[in-house]
Amino acid sequence: MKLIVYSAMIGFLLIACSPKRFERDFSINACQNSNLKCERIGAFDYFSYNIKASGPNVDILIVNDNSGSMSFEQKNLSDRFQNFIDILDSQYVNYRIAFTTTDIAYGVVGANDNKTINGKKIYRDGNLIPFNHQGQSKLFITPDISDKESIFSSLINREETLFCENYLVTKRTSKDFQANMDQNCPSGDERGIYAAKLATQRNETGFIRSNAHLAIIFLADEDVRSSIYMQDKDYGHSLTSEDSPAGLINSIKSQFPGKTLSIHSIIVRPGQLVSGATAEQLASDIDSDITAKSNSKLKNLPNKFSGKDLACLNIQSNQVNAGTANAVKGSYGYLYSIAARLTNGVENSICESDFSTPLKKIGGDIVERINSVEIACSNPNNLKVESKKGNSINYRLNGKIIEFTGQLESGDDIDITYSCPTL
Repeated sequence: MKLIVYSAMIGFLLIACSPKRFERDFSINACQNSNLKCERIGAFDYFSYNIKASGPNVDILIVNDNSGSMSFEQKNLSDRFQNFIDILDSQYVNYRIAFTTTDIAYGVVGANDNKTINGKKIYRDGNLIPFNHQGQSKLFITPDISDKESIFSSLINREETLFCENYLVTKRTSKDFQANMDQNCPSGDERGIYAAKLATQRNETGFIRSNAHLAIIFLADEDVRSSIYMQDKDYGHSLTSEDSPAGLINSIKSQFPGKTLSIHSIIVRPGQLVSGATAEQLASDIDSDITAKSNSKLKNLPNKFSGKDLACLNIQSNQVNAGTANAVKGSYGYLYSIAARLTNGVENSICESDFSTPLKKIGGDIVERINSVEIACSNPNNLKVESKKGNSINYRLNGKIIEFTGQLESGDDIDITYSCPTL
């Protein structure tokens, strides 16, 4: 569970699996760079906080781009869902899997909330998509549901996406094509981060549990607002605070104190960060431009990445054609990538021919996060991991990761204390 710890009380889960290394290093100025409870005394930063063991609970929110270009990827994900669920089931994870879309009405000029294509608002604005199971309406898949695969398929493969793609191909040359777009297609102004924020804030029927790890998975072939926010002119796609990667994380942190969180993305990959660039700094730049109503730093965002997946971008821009003109264009998922990096999540390519590997990576990462905890530095001084109930705590230290090697008692309070040199 390589994670960012947000408060003194942490809910985590314990399942045996191999740990994963982290890129983040808190060893320098740990107190300033950490969200952990910390006090600086002389040449050392002293950490002392408490975590609470819970059952193996994970709440998973899938934010699905349902615009008119995504039917290929939706089917690909659906076909490989079993790979994902097998990982969770094999570890006896008590999961909840819910779905929403990137379709947001708020702030979209001419948006019609009650159009048939979005189920009269049901399939947009961060609403969890309902499904029927044994005569009951439900909002999330759980382990006890026997027909998980078929339900997943019905939720991830969006009818409105296929309907829109057909419209894009067959009506592209008609004179009223653009005028009728809104009635025939979900919003092409994809705002997945906004949707995730709405879904978590609303927390329908208590989907997000206090003692569960929260994982958010973005599936999108375009960036937030299609990256148009980086252009010189304002096309009505400027970013707002609702599109902020850091804002989403802070919102969850505020609403669910102590919540462990991971964000994952299946996107057109923008590449690796260039030397000197960090996800934290880019997130700060984004928020700075949003506050200033500027795009001066946002325009420079592509220069902060190298090794962009141009081949994948071209594939996404040529999937839905209408005559000689492409009906849709893909874009690099800069903001989704930053959101994943802020929580050390998994980033995968949407152009994978077989989604087995991406889903296994995400599933494995989610499981890892529920049996280990990240501390502020490697080789801490005077590390103590003690149960308040006096239970035996079995663990090993691997760099900055405390790996629990035995099952903890649910509800047990674990005190962790250590110090790191300030350097």
